[in-house]
Order: sequence, then C-alpha cells, then structure tokens
Amino acid sequence: MASMPRLSETWVYPDRSPRRLGLNLITHWNHMYRVALVDWKGAHLRLVIIGAVAAFLGAVDIFGEISSGGDTTSIGFSGLLDASMASILQWLISLGLWAWFFTGLWLMFPLVRSQMALLAGAWAALALALASALTRAPSFPSGGSFSGFMGVGLAVLLLMFGLTMFNRAVGDTVNLHINAVHHSEDARKMEEARIDHDLLGWRSLLIIWGVCALLATWLGGRYVASRPTGGMLSILGHLLFTFSAVLTMVAILWYPQLMLGTSTTDLSTDKAREIDEEKAAAKRGDGAACPSCWAAAPMTRSEDGDISTPCPKETCKGVVVVGMECEYCGTKAPVEHTCTACGTVTAAIDLFPTTDAW
Repeated sequence: MASMPRLSETWVYPDRSPRRLGLNLITHWNHMYRVALVDWKGAHLRLVIIGAVAAFLGAVDIFGEISSGGDTTSIGFSGLLDASMASILQWLISLGLWAWFFTGLWLMFPLVRSQMALLAGAWAALALALASALTRAPSFPSGGSFSGFMGVGLAVLLLMFGLTMFNRAVGDTVNLHINAVHHSEDARKMEEARIDHDLLGWRSLLIIWGVCALLATWLGGRYVASRPTGGMLSILGHLLFTFSAVLTMVAILWYPQLMLGTSTTDLSTDKAREIDEEKAAAKRGDGAACPSCWAAAPMTRSEDGDISTPCPKETCKGVVVVGMECEYCGTKAPVEHTCTACGTVTAAIDLFPTTDAW
C-alpha cells in the first residue's frame, strides 16, 4: 500500500472513543473509497457487475412463473421440468453467473479463500433455512414454527461465526504484519503504521455485509412465499440488499488482500497459528528436515552451533561445515540445502527447529 493514500494523512490525531464513532467511520469509509479509486481495476468492477446480474436474473420474474402462481401440485425435480424452457434457461444463466462470481473471488483474493468459502457457505445455509421456514409460514417470522426458528437461528449463528472468525484472523494477522514489516524504533512511525492499518472501516463493512445478506435472503424468500401476487417491496428490497451484499463482499475480501499483500500467505488467528506451529514442530522432530515436506536432511548441528553436511563431491567421503571447504578435496559446502523430495531450497539454519538455534 506504499503508493496508496494513507489513513494517517487524514486521521492524524485519532480519537477512538465511542462518541467519535460516527466521524471516525466517515473518515475510514472516505479513505477506503480513495484507495479503491486507485486500486480497483476492471477485474474488480467486472466481479461486481457479474454478481449484480446474477442476482437480477435469479430474482426477477421475467416470464411470469412466480406471478402466475405456478402449479402447487408439481414439486421437486419434476416441478422444475414443468417450468417453461425460458425460465429454466434464466435460472441456469443466473446459477452460472453466481459460480463465475465466487470463482472470481477465489482466484482474485487467494489470501482470504477459506474465509470467503465460510461466508459463502453461511449465506447458502441461511437461504436454505429461510426457504424451509417460509414454506410453512409465508409471513415468517410471524406464524413461524419452532423448527423454523431453530433452523434459521442455527444459520444465523453460522453466519456470525464466519464473520467473527474472519474478523479475528484479519486482526491478528494485521498486528503480526505491523510488528514484522513496519517495526521501527521510532514510536511515531509505529503509531502511523497502526493508524494506516486500522480496521474500523473494514469491520463496519463486515457487519454491513452480514446484515445485507440476511435481509436479502429473507426478503427474497418472502417474495416467493407470498405467491401468486408476490410483493413489490419484497423484490425491490431483495435486489437492493443483494446488490449491496455483492459490492461489500468484494470490498471485505479486497481490503485485507491489499493491506497484507505478499507479506504473508497465511491468514489465521494467533491461536490457529500457534497450533500449526506445534504440529510443524512435531512433524519436524529434533533433526534437520525440509520445512516444506518434512523430509530428513543429511545435516547435523554440533554443540557449538556448527552445521555439518556430507561433502558435496560424490567421490569424497568427508564431512564439512556448511560454507567451508572440505579438508580432503577442497570442495566448498553450500550454505543452502535442496530437498531431494520436493525441490525446496532452504538455508541450512532453517532446517533445524527454532528452539535448537539458541
């Protein structure tokens, strides 16, 4: 983000107190908008348009299948086949565009793939739960059954879980990024780095996305459930909140990817990272091993910290300290190791557990 507008340029003396929340949000949203003007290219806008068209085709009753009331005795797969070919084609195009939209998100934002999949799954679960509840009570939550409330409640909890885990993973990784990439002895520079990486605006968009996803799904279900006439407010609200959910979903995935860039390939919470490190240490063992595939490396470390390896010359049987010349043939031992199993090139010191380095 070096060439992007910096939040510390406009939020010079940040007041994070609750009474300033409104002004702080406006400052953060304005900053994110200015950054988007610089960074968003055709690919970002294309994804937003694809998602919006997918939502439109999936919601608007172009050929009158919903407004006509349909055939209530025709259900399941056979009911789908009883629809007009034009309506089926419209549905398939919408489905294909949704697949294109989520595939585009997956490819464009590799750092947040798991979080995107969790949010998309929670959105789908919410749609299924609300469809089931609205089938029994078209005015849900009014008149809803216990099972309907339970299903929707579990889907909402899954959505909240996805949002919470996404928030924690980004927050913990950003803190790690600040301390590793922007560390400075100058307290003012560290404070500027913290301001530039403040997540207030992003977290507000995360909440907005969750609300839009919930309302879009509920209003869309109510529109279908209130057949044969549907409801103009329901379909307009559904389209409005779905378009908003599409736009904010691109934004909440784009911002962490831009902020962290290539400084890390792992977006996870501190606890998850600690568990991964413990598993890695268990796989590695006490000896030298490739950090990518954990294949054993033919190196040893002395009590003095010297790392020794067999002489790289095939006809020589000597053992030599890395970076030094063999006393038998004069061949210099490289300071890097190329794994014979996966081909990864690693510095010799990185082949050993961190705890053994001290």
